[in-house]
Amino acid sequence: DTGFVYAHPSPYQENVLINKAINVIGENLNTEIISNYTTAVITILHDDVKISTFQFPFSYVPTKIMAENCKNVNISNCIISGNGDGIGLMGVDNSSVYHNYFEGCHYSFWVSKSNRNDILKNKITSDFEGGINIIDNSSDNHVHNNDFNMTGILAGGFEISNSGSG
Repeated sequence: DTGFVYAHPSPYQENVLINKAINVIGENLNTEIISNYTTAVITILHDDVKISTFQFPFSYVPTKIMAENCKNVNISNCIISGNGDGIGLMGVDNSSVYHNYFEGCHYSFWVSKSNRNDILKNKITSDFEGGINIIDNSSDNHVHNNDFNMTGILAGGFEISNSGSG
């Protein structure tokens, strides 16, 4: 069974390691702020994980949310800002990243060795390298209805259906 953790309004200075099926849900996007300055803020190492309704402010971490070697991960309704990458998926299958807002990241998110993921309805602005980077034997990833401003998509092995100015 998948458990639930509901975060109450507060800024959190944390490194979160998720190694079991769980839903981690913030109460209010404007008050659920989670950050650190050393490693990934949230690392996901298990199937069936949902992260929703958090704000990740500017910090010098390599990647704000990192999922590795798992499936059925859902990341939604987050605001991700600042240096480093927003979300990284490595060896992640059958997952979704949707309704997030990215600003000022190196890459908003990158996908490596991952298959059958949906990337949809995200707003991506002012990234340094590119909005989405899909690389390293990734296939059947679907990028739909994202709004790009001054960014783009780098890679192959996916289907695109986008809107926006970039």
